[in-house]
Amino acid sequence: MTCLTDYKNRSAVITAMACTAFLISLVFLNRWFITEREIQSFGRLWHYYISYFDFGFSKRALFGTLLTESGLNKIAPNEYVFAYSIYALKTLLLTSLILYFCLKTVPFDNLVGYAVVFLSPAFILHSAYLTGSQDLQLLIILAILILFVRQGVTLTILSCIGVLMHELFIFLLPVLFFLHAYRSPPAWQLTNRNIANAVLLSLPVIIVIVSVLSFGRIDAQRASYQEMMKERLPNAAYQHSRWSGYDELSYSIQEDRQLGEQAVRSLAGTVGYIAIPVVYALSLAIVLSFYLRESSFFLRVMAFLVSIFPLSAVFFAGDFYRWVGMSANVSLLLILYWSALKRIRVPVKVLLFLLAFSCFAPFGAAILERPFPAHQLLFEKLT
Repeated sequence: MTCLTDYKNRSAVITAMACTAFLISLVFLNRWFITEREIQSFGRLWHYYISYFDFGFSKRALFGTLLTESGLNKIAPNEYVFAYSIYALKTLLLTSLILYFCLKTVPFDNLVGYAVVFLSPAFILHSAYLTGSQDLQLLIILAILILFVRQGVTLTILSCIGVLMHELFIFLLPVLFFLHAYRSPPAWQLTNRNIANAVLLSLPVIIVIVSVLSFGRIDAQRASYQEMMKERLPNAAYQHSRWSGYDELSYSIQEDRQLGEQAVRSLAGTVGYIAIPVVYALSLAIVLSFYLRESSFFLRVMAFLVSIFPLSAVFFAGDFYRWVGMSANVSLLLILYWSALKRIRVPVKVLLFLLAFSCFAPFGAAILERPFPAHQLLFEKLT
């Protein structure tokens, strides 16, 4: 009876942490109550209203195609109501997936570990702030693949879906295929079976990547494209410099890279702003690789590298805080997964160190000078 009671109490506390994270995320999501831009604080929402059937195949349009062709994005009275509603549902889905995994597998033997995950400044709370991007969809796919998927076919299908939703999912593929190689017996051995399996799993993903990068640019005049988007986004039309998504959909990979390089150059003068997020992401990657039990030096190095690899997306996409956050999320999910397998046990003192970063939640987005937007907004309102 004691064990059962302890289990119920622990489950109740973990559930309470998850609910707290979700409620706080709703506050960040609905910041429009106090911001100057009001409801337009959501940012860009064109990706909910674009379809392959409008101007042909284009990158970043899979999710919008599903919503548009099913008519789901027409059920709300206007596009902003729909955007806020579906974003809240996506946040709830992510929170529920993590909660289910925690209750089912019991990865930590102390409550601090769960607090580190649910109250991370880069995970659920940060996702609620990044409303103008498709990062939350990519994070949900990543969480499903790391925590729940074992079959290679499912890995391939969801990886293709991730790339079609946003080509920057490419920067999350290394951790997924690394983990699949780790799970596949005999792990890391170049047997004929493993090589054939890797080729079969990778080939469809490579084809999708090449297709998106080579043919994913929208082929339409700006005027005709924006006229169509104005019909679908009457309240958002011309309220944002990229409200319609035309620039993002029409840019080539070379143009994206040039924009990313400009963003990287701007980092040089903002070391003070990016220091805390960078230390957080690197700390998680170091903790992951250092405390990984019974593992070779090669495995530890690989775990570290795939965890920080999403940071390289900055060279193509800018938006530094988005990708330092995604890097931290990769480490968090791997720690969660391996903790459930008892392959890693992080000391409580280290977990408390990681939990301290939650005081800075959420991280920022595109503007480097606002690394902690909630704190800065509150300070500005009070002064």
